[in-house]
Amino acid sequence: AEMRRLALTYERTCWEIKQATVDKEIAGLEAKVSQAEVDASAENLQRRRICSPLDAVVVELYLHAGEWVQPGDPVMHVVRVDRLRIEGFLNTAEIAPGEVDGKPVSVTVELARGRRETFPGKVVFVSPLVRAGGEFQVWAEVANRKQAGHWLLRPGLEAEMKIRMKDEG
Repeated sequence: AEMRRLALTYERTCWEIKQATVDKEIAGLEAKVSQAEVDASAENLQRRRICSPLDAVVVELYLHAGEWVQPGDPVMHVVRVDRLRIEGFLNTAEIAPGEVDGKPVSVTVELARGRRETFPGKVVFVSPLVRAGGEFQVWAEVANRKQAGHWLLRPGLEAEMKIRMKDEG
C-alpha cells in the first residue's frame, strides 16, 4: 500500500510538473498577446497623431481635438518660417532663364521704422512659361533668422531681390 501511495504521489508530481510547464507556456503566450495589444494600441495612436513634415508655425486650425477627420482632409494651416520663398518676375527681352537658374541672390526687406535687412539665398525655380508682357517667374529660397526670439522675415512682406549674375570674388 505504501509503494502504491508513493507511486501515485510520484505520478501526481510528474503530472503537476507537466501542468506547471503548460501553465508557464500559456502565461508566456498571454504575455506575447498582451505585448501585441500594447504595440497595436501604440500604432493606432501613432496613426492618429498629426505631425507636419515641415518645421513650421500653426497659423490656423480647421478642426479641433475629438472631431472626426477623413484621410487627406486639411486640419490646420502651417507656415514654414525658417526658409522662405521669394517670388519675382524677369523680362525675357533682358535675360534668359538659363542665366539665372541656381544663381545666388540677396533679398532686402524693409522692417518696422524703416530698418532694412538683407538675406542671402539662391534661385531654385525658373518657370518655363512666359506670361503676357514677356515675363517669366523665378523663385529664390532664403534662410530666415531670428532676432529677440522672433523671425525677421514673414510671409507676405514685400522684398527686393537682386540676382548676382557673375561670381564676385
